[in-house]
Amino acid sequence: MSKISGRYPRLAVWMLLMALLAACGNRATTSTTTPIFFYVHSVAFNTDGNLFAWGSNTYGQLGNGDTGGNSQLSPIPIAFTNVFGVSAGGTHTLACQIDGSVWAWGNNGFGQLGDNTTDIRFSPVQVLNVTGITAVAAGGSHSLALQGGATVVAWGDNEFGQLGDTTAVTRSTAALVQGLSSVTRIAAGGGHSLAISDVPANGTAYAWGYNGHGQLGQNSVANSPSAVAVTKTGSVTLTNVIDIAAGGSHSLFLDSVGTVWACGNNVFGQLGNGNATSQSVAVQVTGLTGVPLQVAAGLDHSLAIIDDGTGQNKVWAWGYNFFGQLGNGAAVGNVAAVTTPAPVLTSLIPIIPLTDIVKIVAIGHHNLALDSHGQVWAWGDNTFGQLGNGTQTSSSLAIRVNTLTTNSRL
Repeated sequence: MSKISGRYPRLAVWMLLMALLAACGNRATTSTTTPIFFYVHSVAFNTDGNLFAWGSNTYGQLGNGDTGGNSQLSPIPIAFTNVFGVSAGGTHTLACQIDGSVWAWGNNGFGQLGDNTTDIRFSPVQVLNVTGITAVAAGGSHSLALQGGATVVAWGDNEFGQLGDTTAVTRSTAALVQGLSSVTRIAAGGGHSLAISDVPANGTAYAWGYNGHGQLGQNSVANSPSAVAVTKTGSVTLTNVIDIAAGGSHSLFLDSVGTVWACGNNVFGQLGNGNATSQSVAVQVTGLTGVPLQVAAGLDHSLAIIDDGTGQNKVWAWGYNFFGQLGNGAAVGNVAAVTTPAPVLTSLIPIIPLTDIVKIVAIGHHNLALDSHGQVWAWGDNTFGQLGNGTQTSSSLAIRVNTLTTNSRL
């Protein structure tokens, strides 16, 4: 087990605890640095800037003011408007508004809400000392924001250097990630962070933080408190990258010629290169039929939107599938590693691939996808209702999320 995964219970214990907590009800009245479970809620917004949340609320991560820890099995409106970006972290949530401000709520044990406290928050509070924000990314217990479309600020847990400020000092207010400029995208994983910068070359991929499985792409497993350029096979810097995704302990990169690269933990085949051997430099994902358009990474699985040439953008998945998070229709509970990508299927009758998708988000062991009509789909773990279909039954097929049928955004 990695150092970061050692912070949380092992899978079997975690699953048992989740089942018991979901059945009995639960709540946290104070922040914690040792959450019992994580990545079990979902967030979305609509074209009017209104926010919705569902799933676990043990740490107040839904932001609806409920201090009782009541899970929501379908999306509920949150009293928060003018939203243009959201991100669901391990036990906290981030949102940015059209005025460039950032707001946060949920667990705050490491200061990941950025309000200069470690107090749990059941409703949105403003992140201090950040302005002009154009994107946010919530990690396991840290937070990132893209500022002015050029620099990155970070706050929260910094045990592994995931804040990128050259220290290991945990921070409850935002600090500048050192050595980065002209940044276009950011991603936050379990204990590491990623960015795309146009310096020194267009689309250069950078990584920092925890590296116990090689997810920083440095041909080593040494952690880095500073942003370092990601390398691929042959010790060549990974450039011309247009999309990134940070998983629990692996990383994905999509370049401009349509190649998907991956590095880090590969125990469950989440690197998609046909085996289960972890990699400390980026290797090519194989078996994708078509042109990749976007990537997403869960705790230990991976997704990509693929244009197969028919005009129907499909979602492909690979890696861990115990909760049905690969959406391939296999029985929930299968622990076999899936090392080769395959299309995600829907629960429609007859069963057909999930198509017409414009955005994907992987959160822990479940996924959200947005189609061109504004309908949100979900599949995978549903212990706390994070699929939003009114049940707590996990699904290995993509299902429609209740109420989010038109004009939705992820």
